[in-house]
Amino acid sequence: MFNTSQDATATAWSAVAVHPMSVLETEYVSVVQQAERSAGNNGDEKRERAFEAMSRFFVLSSEAPSLLQPNTEPLADNRIKDLKAQFDLVEIIAEKNASEASAELKALIQAAAEIIVYVTSGEELEFAGENIQAAATYLQLFEVPAENAAEAWATSHADPDKIGDYIAEVDKKLIQPLLSNDNAVASARSLYNIAPFYLFRLMHRFIGGDQAAPMDLDSKGVASGAATKAMHPPQWDWLIEWHETQIVLLKDRLSHLNTSLKASFKTNEDVIRFFLKGGASNVYSSRQRTEGRE
Repeated sequence: MFNTSQDATATAWSAVAVHPMSVLETEYVSVVQQAERSAGNNGDEKRERAFEAMSRFFVLSSEAPSLLQPNTEPLADNRIKDLKAQFDLVEIIAEKNASEASAELKALIQAAAEIIVYVTSGEELEFAGENIQAAATYLQLFEVPAENAAEAWATSHADPDKIGDYIAEVDKKLIQPLLSNDNAVASARSLYNIAPFYLFRLMHRFIGGDQAAPMDLDSKGVASGAATKAMHPPQWDWLIEWHETQIVLLKDRLSHLNTSLKASFKTNEDVIRFFLKGGASNVYSSRQRTEGRE
C-alpha cells in the first residue's frame, strides 16, 4: 500500500457519446437495475455489478473541480505549480543575465512566502508537514513577517556572482519541499453527481495491490481502516479540536460566499446550504476518539 498525491478532484460519470434524444432513453437504467438484482442481497456485489453495467454506457473520470466563486483565490496546489514554473524561468534567465535572475528570484521568494502563510500559520506550523516546516524555516517564517520575507532573504543573498548557488539552494530548501506529496494527508473529493447537492469528502488517497492481484472491496476496506487508524492515534488529543475548528472555518467561509452569491443573483433566498455529513466521524468525535478510529 502506497500513498499517492492528495490533489482535489471531482469524480463523476460522463457520457462518451450522447445523442440529442438520449435523455429520453431508459434502457441503461434497466440494464443497471438488472445487474444489481443478479447480485441478490450482497451489497458489495451489487455495487460491483452496477459499476460494470454503468461502464458500458459512461466513463468514470476524475478532474480538477470547478471553483464555485468567480475570481476566487487559486488553490494551494495551483499556486505551487505556478511557483515551479516561475522557478524554471529563473533558471533560464540566469544563463544570460544574473542581475535579472536575482530580481526574479526575489519575487519568487515572496510568492513562496505567501503560499506558506496561505496553508499554515505561526500557531499551527508545528502541525504542518516536515517539508512545510523546512520551507518556512528557510525563509525564517514566522520570525520574519511574510511581507518582509523576500527582502530579508535578498539581504543575505546579495552576491550576483553566486546566483547559480542561490538557485540550487532555493531548489533544495524551498521548491522541492513545497512540491512534495507528503505535504498533504488528505484532499477534498466530490464523488458522483447528485442532482440536489454537492457531496464532498475529505479523503486520504492511497493505492494498493498489483495488476496480478488487484484489491477487492474487502481488502480495500481493511486497508482504508488501517490507514485511518494510523492517521488518528489516540494520543493526538489536539486533532479533535483541530478538526472541529476547520469545520467551523469552512462553514464561515461558505456563509460569506452565500452572502456574496445572494447579492450577485439578487435574491433573498440562500444560494448555498451547508450540511455536515458524517455519521462515522461524528461517532469518532463523540465516543471513539481515544481508540484512534473514525
